[in-house]
Amino acid sequence: MSNKLKVLIVDHAPIFGGVEAMITDLIGAMDREKFTLTMATDTASRVEFRDVDVRRLPMPRVRENLAAMITAGLRLAAVARHAQADVMMTTTARTHAIGAVAARVSGAPLVWRLADDTFPLPLAATLSSIPKRIITVSSFIAGRCSPSPAKTIIIPDGLPDTQPQTKLTLNTGKPVAVMIARLVRWKGHAVFARAVKLANVAGVIVGGEDESEGELGGKGLKAELAALNGEIQFLGQRSDVRDILAASDIFIHASTRPEPFGRVLVQAMLAGVPVIASRAGATAEVVGNAGLLVPTGDVEALAEALKMDAVTRARLGREGRERALARFELGAMTRRLEQVWQDVAGV
Repeated sequence: MSNKLKVLIVDHAPIFGGVEAMITDLIGAMDREKFTLTMATDTASRVEFRDVDVRRLPMPRVRENLAAMITAGLRLAAVARHAQADVMMTTTARTHAIGAVAARVSGAPLVWRLADDTFPLPLAATLSSIPKRIITVSSFIAGRCSPSPAKTIIIPDGLPDTQPQTKLTLNTGKPVAVMIARLVRWKGHAVFARAVKLANVAGVIVGGEDESEGELGGKGLKAELAALNGEIQFLGQRSDVRDILAASDIFIHASTRPEPFGRVLVQAMLAGVPVIASRAGATAEVVGNAGLLVPTGDVEALAEALKMDAVTRARLGREGRERALARFELGAMTRRLEQVWQDVAGV
């Protein structure tokens, strides 16, 4: 008989995003001598998780639809029972609600992991007595979204310290500023395009078109950006982000809305690339003094920051990497998460 703690993680995203990246890293870093993991996700999800048992079940939108929430919760409760889950961790607003029902029915202790600010506070407050612990990825999210501070613990994402696989050259003849974000307007691509033109540096955008923007959303935004700055390079969705960072001189985060955490900030810092970020949401607590923060949406301030010399770039790159290794190391964050599972399960 196995003494391993059985953990059920619940996700629903149709495409691979930040939560799914976190789960993928977690699967590779968790202690398999102490834990077994089962994934539950929506039948419509196209995300594949390797080296783990995956159960797919319908997870419809539940906001303002109590019947849908209960039905989905009963299905998830059956999965939890079948997996003999010692603890269940939900990872999205939709699954927090469904998971609350499932936890009540199955008896599996529940952990909410809040990675953004999309969980409606009235619903969160109504259900907040059910989770045993609430994990948030930043103090910004804890202060803005957690309905129960006494239950809340902050555990940011941990990221692996990967190395470049291929030496890329972005032949521009100028310092290269890179922005890595899917093509949605609030990510601030227009601010980036204007600022790199004003600063006379090369601009590279990595990121695919987002289906949630509508049929012409991503394509329309790309056309607008090309009109703003005809020298912008669009590399699309890429799997070799670490290689692209290694070929870049500066990383830009230009979101015009508060950032809940910002995994890509940590990716850039680990790569030793100096970071310039919008001062909104959790960016200040992620970057600290190891990068430059500029007012949200301020093209001139971003352009001025982009003019930093090579010595400053090298210093900020070095300090950013040191900060990322000290605060966002994958193994350390995984051990903290595992400890929460053990505490909630009473082990």
